Amino acid sequence: MKKAFILLPLLAAQIALAQEKKTITGKIDDGDTSKVIAGASIKIETQSVSTKTNQTGIIESVSIGTITDKNGNFTLEIPSDTKSVTVSYLGYEPKIIQIYEGQTSYNITLISVVSDDIPEKNNIQEVIITGYQKIEKRKQTSAVTTVKMNDIQQAGVASVDQLLAGQIAGVAVTPETGAPGSPAKIRIRGTASLSGPQDPLWVIDGLPLEGNDVPNFSDKDNIDQLQNFSIAGLNPNDIEDITILKDAAATAIYGARAANGVISITTKKGKKGSLRVNFSADTFITARPDFGKLNLLNASEKVDLELMLANRTDLTYRTDKGK
Repeated sequence: MKKAFILLPLLAAQIALAQEKKTITGKIDDGDTSKVIAGASIKIETQSVSTKTNQTGIIESVSIGTITDKNGNFTLEIPSDTKSVTVSYLGYEPKIIQIYEGQTSYNITLISVVSDDIPEKNNIQEVIITGYQKIEKRKQTSAVTTVKMNDIQQAGVASVDQLLAGQIAGVAVTPETGAPGSPAKIRIRGTASLSGPQDPLWVIDGLPLEGNDVPNFSDKDNIDQLQNFSIAGLNPNDIEDITILKDAAATAIYGARAANGVISITTKKGKKGSLRVNFSADTFITARPDFGKLNLLNASEKVDLELMLANRTDLTYRTDKGK
């Protein structure tokens, strides 16, 4: 009986200690612009408050947290034994703040996910840009492939279509001619039409481009059509990444124009900071053909050769075309 009277005060002391709380305050701002962030959430990831509901056997659990006001300030009452809180906001990298004994005020800075301070592997690579919308990679269910220009950059290639050759599964790039800078024929998952247009739809920064048919260079009158090709004047160094939309689910937002697939290009944007100039140059050295080693005929020798062939009776190429 004495043991029971001794245990009850100890249990009451522990319950009272567990219910002790303290209040923390703070302010959250942007690490790049120093502007306050309104609506940022501050919560304890490992603790929640459970309450009974009107339905039997169902308990509602709510996390302990709050959000910042229009001035970026927040006030949160937390258990005294809390070690850390998590601060997050859409478009910013989540941050874990350690709670120290005796400190009640915290100034917190969040870094944008498109900032240079965030590694590229955790940055825009996880976002797929389809032209009209941006989708997280883990939420994308259609056949989409994204490549970074740093991964496919090639020396001596002046056009975007040639950069895609052999880089993406399901995309076939075939040069039309051997002329430098001539456009290539691109087919995404094979040829979709025998008589209609076969070239994919090009989209640059959300703007669909017209005139995707590759000019026929076998006709000299079509050479001038090169200027009408969609990406004829696009510098590969101005491209951030390229997204290929392959199946019907990915290309549905563009309608019938995307029957042959979509190539969405995102160009580079200006960034905050000092002026930075990028310069690159390619140099090629080839040997000039030595035409002096060729045994060519002069005018007199050419006439003699023709007369010799004409006097031969065993050659019938003039009468029956060599048959």
